[in-house]
Amino acid sequence: MRTLPILLLILASCQKVEYPFHSPGVLDLRAINENEIVTLDGPIRFYSGEFNGESQSSDKDYTYVQVPGAWNLYQTEQGAFGPTGFGTFAFKVLLPDDLRQLGIRLSDIGTAYRLYVDGHLIGQRGAPGKNPETHVPDVGQEVYLIRADSQAIEVRLEVSNFSYRKGGIWNPITIGSAQAITRKNWKDSSVQTLLVGILLIMGLYHCGFFLIRKQETSLFFFGLSCFLVALRELTLGPRLLPLLLPEISWVNYLRLEYSCFFLALPAFAFYIQSLFARYFWKQISYFFLGLSLLASLIVWVSPPLFFTKLVPYFQYVVLAFIIYGIVGLIRAATRQESGARTLLVSGIIMAITVINDAMLVRHFYSGPRVVALGQIQFVIAQAFMLALRFSRSMKRIEDYNRTIQQRNSNLMQQKSSLELRTIYDDLTGLGNRSLLMDTLEQNIRNLPETSFSLLLLNLDDFRKVNDSAGHVVGDTILVEISRRLKYQIPARDQLFRLEGDEFAIIHWHPGQLREALQFASRLRGLFASPMEIGESAFRTTFSIGVAHFPEHGQTPLMLFRSADSAVMQAKQAGKNREEEFDSERDMEHRIRLDLSERLEQAIRGQELSLHFQPIVDLKTGRTTGAEALLRWEEPELGFVAPDVFIPIAEETGQIRKLGKLVLQDSARALARWTRFQPDFCISVNISPGQLNHGELLEDLRSLISEHNIDPHNLKLEITENLLLEDKNISLLNSARALGVRLVMDDFGTGYSSFGYLQKGLFEILKIDKSFLLRFSENNAQPLIRAMVQMAHSLNMEVVAEGIETEEIAEFLRQLDCEMGQGYLYSKAIPAESFEKLYIDPSRPALSRS
Repeated sequence: MRTLPILLLILASCQKVEYPFHSPGVLDLRAINENEIVTLDGPIRFYSGEFNGESQSSDKDYTYVQVPGAWNLYQTEQGAFGPTGFGTFAFKVLLPDDLRQLGIRLSDIGTAYRLYVDGHLIGQRGAPGKNPETHVPDVGQEVYLIRADSQAIEVRLEVSNFSYRKGGIWNPITIGSAQAITRKNWKDSSVQTLLVGILLIMGLYHCGFFLIRKQETSLFFFGLSCFLVALRELTLGPRLLPLLLPEISWVNYLRLEYSCFFLALPAFAFYIQSLFARYFWKQISYFFLGLSLLASLIVWVSPPLFFTKLVPYFQYVVLAFIIYGIVGLIRAATRQESGARTLLVSGIIMAITVINDAMLVRHFYSGPRVVALGQIQFVIAQAFMLALRFSRSMKRIEDYNRTIQQRNSNLMQQKSSLELRTIYDDLTGLGNRSLLMDTLEQNIRNLPETSFSLLLLNLDDFRKVNDSAGHVVGDTILVEISRRLKYQIPARDQLFRLEGDEFAIIHWHPGQLREALQFASRLRGLFASPMEIGESAFRTTFSIGVAHFPEHGQTPLMLFRSADSAVMQAKQAGKNREEEFDSERDMEHRIRLDLSERLEQAIRGQELSLHFQPIVDLKTGRTTGAEALLRWEEPELGFVAPDVFIPIAEETGQIRKLGKLVLQDSARALARWTRFQPDFCISVNISPGQLNHGELLEDLRSLISEHNIDPHNLKLEITENLLLEDKNISLLNSARALGVRLVMDDFGTGYSSFGYLQKGLFEILKIDKSFLLRFSENNAQPLIRAMVQMAHSLNMEVVAEGIETEEIAEFLRQLDCEMGQGYLYSKAIPAESFEKLYIDPSRPALSRS
């Protein structure tokens, strides 16, 4: 419906043409308004035998031929001019009485001509010749202004054409008053300049925007289409490009025009396909591209007489594309696709203007030629539609980015909250052990010449308070203690709460070591009177250990161990007192410090190795998994038992490094061994230090992704005492969500709580080996039987640890216990030996890189 007003406007401006030739060879302009122009149309004299003759030809030398507005369509009775050749066109022009100056406009490419008026040479283009050797064609547009001394003039046009199209001059010859011709020429040039400018601006804008943002390929194809059409327009009409670059031959301009015409089609095909991919097939766009590239190649390797014959055939291709495009756009428009109606309507309007121009050239009627305006409205409509689509797309992207930013902000807040929880105590808000060790390291590194003291404060007999009054009262007491300490210590000092009932203070002093002991004594005085909680009063006392930097330790670990040893000395001396570290009284402490330092060197030197103890299916005897156990062979001390160095690592924080080492080597072994046994599992023990530091979940994600292992094949063994803190349960739930299986380790030896089993956190229960070691005792077997039955009632698998005899193994099989491990099958052995014995003896042994 939107095209109807445009169509009516065009039809209303058109009327049936009256040919200006009233008699053969005579063009009558006397009835033409001085502001109007006409194109040559009608019967004129055609001389085929006399070319550029000096003498006047007689009537027998010429033939009247019908020449329409487009000279390539003229015909002779015998086809005397032929497809190519030379000849003379002559006619008389009758002028109005008031016309003082006549204008004639000639525009052509590949033709040579001379223009005579009343026998006088007015102008020429190229050099006409009787044969191809003397014929020199050219390209360009000329306006000739002729003084009208009489009301009738003789016009003669001598033309040669041996290289391009069929016969004569391709473009119409325009005749009228000089004023009308000049105005027409200026108008056409202005419209063409405007069109080319709009096309180039649109091409640059859309291609540039695509190259910058790398979004919306439709922008690129639309910009490319604009460039191609603009380049073709520069070679048409007033032919702006030949004026700018006259040194380029007319043949190359002609080839450029044809190539742009051919290549604009696939560019536009890809444009609409990128806009409405559901309704246009990319394969068809590639088909049009292939045809256009082939046609362009022919244009550049063949002579003009050959490649100009392609146009009629390619017009059928264009017609097929128009039908294909209209059908697809109608489908898109009926489904309310954004921009489909705009593209369809603007395309129909441009098609109407093109048809109107073609009919005007063939003189079906007369009227305005508006093809340039049709192209302009099409380009502007497409630019507006693309801008609207892109703005909507950008709005969606901005909304999406805002959502992502909000989510990232929330995640960052959650991450910050989790990070804070890893270094701050949830109950009191004070820094925890991790923050204490980091702060000590920073102080020692940044202020190596400055003395300070580390005070460890341990509540005496606090467990009795928890047992008698409950954990809620106990937590309230801890909060009140932290409040009192916080307001008592100097501004520069730092207060920390460690596990349970232990606090730590970094105390700065001017170098007087006794001042630290006096400060500790004042702190104990804060709690001399009972603490009232509700209606009850509680008396609390502290045992305080004091260690000085650098006298009692030059590393965070050594300083902490010295202060911890001093706390033990205070408790051994009767509690409720402060003690300064005395190394002579603490041989065990020095041994532990030495082992800690050796352990740090062993971690850096990769002296620790991972051993694996097989886990066996008790019914089939098949090895279905292994437990990863860390072993340390110290160069000077020899074998150091895990029971010795693991507690030290827990106390010093080195357990985090050891935990990472075990997880990395276990994941590497699991990735290799599951290639041979897809259901093979490895169990890894998780320490409190790994959970409290908060890196376990990220380490698991990284290892699962890096080694491409099935998380179901990885088991984490968790001791019961780790479940006392809610944040540990939350972290384990997250680990279980990754697909990792959780094993309740050493069940029955610690803070056994059946409530955790009922929550479904664990899939496997591991019976501690202490029960199997007492297998021969009277009450051992009923306990084992009860634990197995309880686990099965909760849909849990059972692993029995410490199987040393076949009798125990048979007992467990009768209870339907699924898995077992122990010296009956094998002790823990190195990874290389384990692979040879239990995985694939034909493969080379596994080695840690």
